[in-house]
Amino acid sequence: MQVNTSRIDEIAGEDKELKKLLMQLFAATFEKCLLTLEDTLNIQDERKAQDIWESKTHELKGSAYNLGFNELGDRAGHAEKLKGKDKGKDKFVKILKVIYLEVDKMLSGM
Repeated sequence: MQVNTSRIDEIAGEDKELKKLLMQLFAATFEKCLLTLEDTLNIQDERKAQDIWESKTHELKGSAYNLGFNELGDRAGHAEKLKGKDKGKDKFVKILKVIYLEVDKMLSGM
């Protein structure tokens, strides 16, 4: 996934510290959502797992769209609709791990 920082640039302007802070906050939210989504794959209570899945994919979608990471927001929006033990959930978590590494790498370069 291509990470586009134009929205962050629009919000923070030339303030490098604010850009870094926005990315740190996004990365923390992203990591929290990723870990929770991964955990839901092993929850036996399907209703509870589904509620958590929908909540965390929605949170990730909003965070991504707010900072202009539209491709990630689109993916999270699609994943939000996955139900039950859909194999797409496992695939989505694997994709998130790759994207998270890209975000983390970008953050470490700031």
